[in-house]
Amino acid sequence: WAVIEATQTSTDLSITAGLGGITGEHTNPLHPAVAFAMGIPMSIVLLTTPLCDQIFIQRIFAVQKDKIATSLAIGGVAFAIIPIALSLLGFIAVSLTQQNELTIPNPEMVAPAVIGHLLPDYALFAFTLMAFAGLCSTIDSALCAISSIGAIDIYQRYITPAAKDKRVLKAARLIMILTVLVGLALAFLQPDIIWVFMIGGSVAASIFFPVIFALFSPRISGGVVFAAVISSLIIGVPYAIYANIHNDPAHIVYAALASLLIPLVMCGASLTIPPKLRRVCDKA
Repeated sequence: WAVIEATQTSTDLSITAGLGGITGEHTNPLHPAVAFAMGIPMSIVLLTTPLCDQIFIQRIFAVQKDKIATSLAIGGVAFAIIPIALSLLGFIAVSLTQQNELTIPNPEMVAPAVIGHLLPDYALFAFTLMAFAGLCSTIDSALCAISSIGAIDIYQRYITPAAKDKRVLKAARLIMILTVLVGLALAFLQPDIIWVFMIGGSVAASIFFPVIFALFSPRISGGVVFAAVISSLIIGVPYAIYANIHNDPAHIVYAALASLLIPLVMCGASLTIPPKLRRVCDKA
């Protein structure tokens, strides 16, 4: 609706006018600066997150085994409509800004700003409701995932192995509440969305190669996988936080690469260690 309205209300207003960005310098999607500063870290985040996010594992368990690939493919294509549609609003926003018809003080609010400018108020209300519905569907899956990890993999396995289902359920609910409180505390700090995205991606990147080795290499040991993940989290995540807070594109890229490559080097190097020495390292 917004796209149609934008193209019909002005002959100078179009999606293609915004393809080059505010300055018009980025018409080439393979522009070296853009490919380096955004392409590398974004690619790492988007490629590593699905493998390391337990939400995707939940979805796989919810589908019949012979329909997993088909379901994920259809879901991926259906989901692609969302970022493509929202990106069109971004291109329209650039075009509106170039013509001094719209001022957007916060780039994170591009979509509602464009809709509020082009469409009636009730359309903006509908868009906001739709956005909250989409966020809630993701949040409840994330809460389910983290409560499962905390209650089953930590509480029942290490703290109270003999816990009955009722106590495990209470532990899961408590973990959900604590997670929500932590999330609210972080939200009140008002970090940039891109910070949260990149820093969360560094966590996913630290788990990516250990998971690959654990799945496909029978020679990899649990101790090495654990050490690789912890090392990457200790080095990569603080580095990513520092780089994003200081908005340093080069260090953002280096932090993403560090989170990804540290586990790869450690897991790969461990395969060259003699089995006897590897067992000694595991015991240590």
